[in-house]
Amino acid sequence: MTDKEFDRFLEDAIDAPPPADLADDFTPWRGAMNRILWGTVWTTITLNFLYLDVILPAVGHIMQLLGYRTLRRENRWFRLGYGLCCLRLGFWILNFAVHSTIYSGAPEMERLLSIGAYALLIPNFLHLVALRNGIRAVQQKASLPPRGGNGILICFLLMVFFASARLGGLAALGLMIVYVCIL
Repeated sequence: MTDKEFDRFLEDAIDAPPPADLADDFTPWRGAMNRILWGTVWTTITLNFLYLDVILPAVGHIMQLLGYRTLRRENRWFRLGYGLCCLRLGFWILNFAVHSTIYSGAPEMERLLSIGAYALLIPNFLHLVALRNGIRAVQQKASLPPRGGNGILICFLLMVFFASARLGGLAALGLMIVYVCIL
């Protein structure tokens, strides 16, 4: 049996395509995007009780890595996101390892970790840019108009501004407004 004959056999064997609601539940795109988005949420939120400040980021980084791993062959933006997730996970593991030693309280180590945290803002922002542009590339590939995604970039920049500005209570109010807008 040749490939063409096999394809015809499969076409004849299928009566009709599955219903749309059933097909939506089994798309690989949905699972990968859910992993990426939930991973982004869990790496962003910090809860300092019951070791959730360690568990949630670890699970979040792994979920992002698995989501981008599924999509990395789709386009170059998802490949960039995959590489940035690997970089962010590596820095998180290094940060966790340094905080587990007796040198974590040393002033030189604290200075080095704070510089690393500020330097990590660039890969975090590029991660959001890669996610936005990856989704837009898929939209263009499907002949859909590229739309959306600018709001999350603006919110990230506003959050960085309010977190680094020395505005006292006004910064906290600004952060809460940005957080409510994101939700």
